[in-house]
Amino acid sequence: MNEFLFDVMVGRIKQTKSQRHSPSNLDYIAKCEWAIESELNESDSREVIIDMSKLVVADARYKLFVTSQRSNSREERLLEQCRPIAEACRGTVYFCFIAHPKNWDKAPKPPRLHVLARDLSGSQWK
Repeated sequence: MNEFLFDVMVGRIKQTKSQRHSPSNLDYIAKCEWAIESELNESDSREVIIDMSKLVVADARYKLFVTSQRSNSREERLLEQCRPIAEACRGTVYFCFIAHPKNWDKAPKPPRLHVLARDLSGSQWK
């Protein structure tokens, strides 16, 4: 199967009988474990918001959003801007900043991974 809503989807595939004789079975997605979206635009948070919003519709246990690294203060602002979207998601939500591909041949910084921690007092990125 090669048509999905997400950039990457990890799941379980099962089969159902075809109404035609060949092929005799058709694959379908039975369970989505991971829904992964990315937006590497370094300057426009609008594109990040649009792509991260796709994770809200995912019936996946885990969701991951990947975007380009920014200055620490810009990353903090982006995390706060995206927190309401992450809160609208069911399951565990991860947000990862990676080096932009144009910097991969240099000495890129290591990825920075955050997870949305939810408790009775609210939620926050850790």
